[in-house]
Amino acid sequence: QLGPLDKREYLLDSGASFHLISRRYLRLDEKRTYRKADEPTTLSTANGLITATYIVTAYVELIDRHIDAYLLEDVIPVISMGLLYKEHKLKFIWDGMENGAPYLVGRDGIRKTCEVSQDCPTVLVSKTKVDFQSLELETKLTEEGGDLLSEHATGSSAPT
Repeated sequence: QLGPLDKREYLLDSGASFHLISRRYLRLDEKRTYRKADEPTTLSTANGLITATYIVTAYVELIDRHIDAYLLEDVIPVISMGLLYKEHKLKFIWDGMENGAPYLVGRDGIRKTCEVSQDCPTVLVSKTKVDFQSLELETKLTEEGGDLLSEHATGSSAPT
């Protein structure tokens, strides 16, 4: 049975060197992409230095692409503007066009309008039907202490 639309948002961050996400924002299919990063990285956060060791793959509907994000214990979803350009050749523009909203534009010239929340640009990560059977399994695993990621996600806080 399929349920309501999943409407997570990522903050587009010009100061972030990496895409970041916390396990609480992941769907079960995304949790299954969990793996050790080729190279752990140390991040400077508001609460000090943390090491990010694991990554997951998440789908970003607005740009119709997947991203690999470092998994942290407590962080809002973040998309690095620099990586967005480097990996996907998408430019971020906020020039008053598109009814004043910022947008992403690729080499094909197609504009993807972003949302703005508290004067910060955001993008819709996914807009897919949620499989309630998978969610029920995930809930059961969590209640039984078998959470797929809990023992490996490290670090907390938002990046600076």
